[in-house]
Amino acid sequence: MWQEKHYVTITWIMNLAPPLLVGYFTGDYLANLLLMGFARLVITHHTTFFINSLAHYWGRQPFSDQNTARDNGVLALFTHGEGYHNFHHHFQTDYRNGIRWFDYDPTKWLIRACSWVGLTWDLKQVPRFKIREAQVAMQLRRAEAQLEKTHDSEKWRALLEQEMEAFRHCLEQWKTLRRESFEETKERLAATRRDLALSANEHVKALERKLKAQLDRLDSLQLQMAAIA
Repeated sequence: MWQEKHYVTITWIMNLAPPLLVGYFTGDYLANLLLMGFARLVITHHTTFFINSLAHYWGRQPFSDQNTARDNGVLALFTHGEGYHNFHHHFQTDYRNGIRWFDYDPTKWLIRACSWVGLTWDLKQVPRFKIREAQVAMQLRRAEAQLEKTHDSEKWRALLEQEMEAFRHCLEQWKTLRRESFEETKERLAATRRDLALSANEHVKALERKLKAQLDRLDSLQLQMAAIA
């Protein structure tokens, strides 16, 4: 609130005082004003604008190709994790951008750290199963597209259809589990709430592992298809 109240004053002081102070000690006011003042603002603003420009042209689309957003680790380095834009567009409610432990996302780390001391709470995360579902669906679409360029396509089509059937079966199990868990929770909420949650979580983890294994198989399948294309 203090920053909001004194925003204009703070802006002028922080954009003029440091460059002029350094200029005083170095004897070159103009160079420091241009570099620390104007150049810094231009670089900072354009780096921010990259999220809605460059991050829609350069990078990967591991979760969805229904929009132009892309994940780009290089842009993430300059934008405090915002470069994982494909995930953000597909799973907008998640407080994270980079979901893997090694993804550079200091914003995620700050929000999580704040939750440890009560400054943030109720952090929203998309279920791991839903993330795997999106990844596998994207891999299946890519494999289908690659199939058209592959020799002996009938052989690979049969393998791809098996993977599609496995994927559909896994999704049906997930939906059934969700329905059963919901109904049982309504009926036995008071007595067995914790036990039901634990049981459902174990089933969900098993399904998530199935999708992870399928993702690996599809990666291998695409590499084989590409090798003989």
